[in-house]
Amino acid sequence: DRWTFDTGKWSYPFPLLKTTPELKGPVVNDDQTVQLTCQIVYDKNEVEQRFEVTWTFDGKPDPSINTRILAGTERVATLTAQQLQNHKDKEVECQVRTYYEGREHDKSDLFRSKTLFFGIQVNPADITIDTSNIERDVTVTSTIPVVCDQGPNCCVTFKPILNTKSVVFFKNTCEHKICSADWNPQTRSYTVKVTVKIEAGFACSLTGDPHVTGFDYNYHFYEVGEYIVYTVDDRNFQVQVKTWNCWNNHVTCICGVVVREQNSIIRFVLNKSKPIITFILTITLLSGSEIKIDLYPLVMNVYIRTPAFDISKARGICGTNDGNQISKDRSLFVTVPSRTKVDVNEKYCSYVPKEKQWPNSKGITEDQAKQMCSRGISTALLYDQCKKDNTMMDNTMSDCMNDILMGETTETMDAIKSSFMTHCQEAMLKDNNSYHEQDGVLVLKPIFMDFFCPLECQQHGSCETAGKCICNNGWEGDACHIEVGKGPQISWTNSGAMCYAHEKYCDSVNLIVSNVNLLDELTCQVYTLD
Repeated sequence: DRWTFDTGKWSYPFPLLKTTPELKGPVVNDDQTVQLTCQIVYDKNEVEQRFEVTWTFDGKPDPSINTRILAGTERVATLTAQQLQNHKDKEVECQVRTYYEGREHDKSDLFRSKTLFFGIQVNPADITIDTSNIERDVTVTSTIPVVCDQGPNCCVTFKPILNTKSVVFFKNTCEHKICSADWNPQTRSYTVKVTVKIEAGFACSLTGDPHVTGFDYNYHFYEVGEYIVYTVDDRNFQVQVKTWNCWNNHVTCICGVVVREQNSIIRFVLNKSKPIITFILTITLLSGSEIKIDLYPLVMNVYIRTPAFDISKARGICGTNDGNQISKDRSLFVTVPSRTKVDVNEKYCSYVPKEKQWPNSKGITEDQAKQMCSRGISTALLYDQCKKDNTMMDNTMSDCMNDILMGETTETMDAIKSSFMTHCQEAMLKDNNSYHEQDGVLVLKPIFMDFFCPLECQQHGSCETAGKCICNNGWEGDACHIEVGKGPQISWTNSGAMCYAHEKYCDSVNLIVSNVNLLDELTCQVYTLD
């Protein structure tokens, strides 16, 4: 083609750009508006020059956004937040053609800016992780600033939405917020560290007098003292229990629990006197470890749940969680190895422990004990949901029968029922049929989390729909454990009714109190006598 132009006026039939347009932003203005800018670098100011600016999104223009014509000294075209709102998660580009007024047919070729991603990106988009991994970094990069007239209180909440049943988030526990105060105009990024737990982890329990449900074996533990139940050295996590003699000194019961994680230590110890009330204490730690304690007269049930990344690291009474169970032919608990020749002249007396036989010393026969245990277990919460689990039923029945034979007592029945309920819940956690979808997230069905009453409810009331405890006449409270009109009852003090100041310090007194709601604010009065 040949161009016709006046000598000395134009060297090209259109303004010639030496550099591509510069796409900048997002820019947050003083009035909290957001915009992208397309900056054109051109140093001449000719009256006829024109710059035609077009915006594209993933390479395609939006018909609703008009082409902008810049003239004279104008060098900047803007794209507002309103124009961007339908183009989230797209590559934005500004394109410029130049021409002189009156010569629109002689426009330049396109000058393209670099593209800018406008939206939110997560990297990596896919994560493959096994149970030995502890933490993974997920970077959430946003080029969308959070702005409003409320300062740092304006936030965008990120919640995971799952399309698989292999990972479960409990409601309101896994979300993250990016607020206006977090916006960095230079990097426009925000990094979120996520702890990923693929499986439910590991579970161990000590219940009754006590019956140990370990990683590889179930057994009874009758020793008195202080013992490490579960410990993982590399994260400074440990659970210890203390046991004492109980029920005529035939068996032992847990009377204290200590939990340590990093620099936090929680101790919980029973007094030798019988507490009148029962309750459940749950300790949840930052690592995801959970220790649940059921308190009953003279006995505590202890349930330990730890994350999957503890695999092959734990040791203690619960055993080793490496999945390598000793086969029966190698277990010294099952078989006796062949004799080895030992040149020793010492002689030792023989000892064969005498095992108890039915009936026990109170005359209860094995059949009677089975009937007692069957009736008691059938009243446990969630019994109908887990009664077809033969292994769970057999283990619970064995523990109950052992308590009647060895401990010569049925006082552990509440502890047995609580143990059954807890193990049933753990089984439900691993069953996909126990979940339903709520707000796009898989959560446990209410019957397994919320729809059951405290164990004390069954003593003076009945459990109705939605976990509401309906009290018998003369009883009140959430668990029907408060006798109407009786008031708080002090059943024990560490100094008796009187504390003699000339014998010891009387600044504080330990009490065992019943007929009270532990959630209420309580006060006590102390009188000084001459």
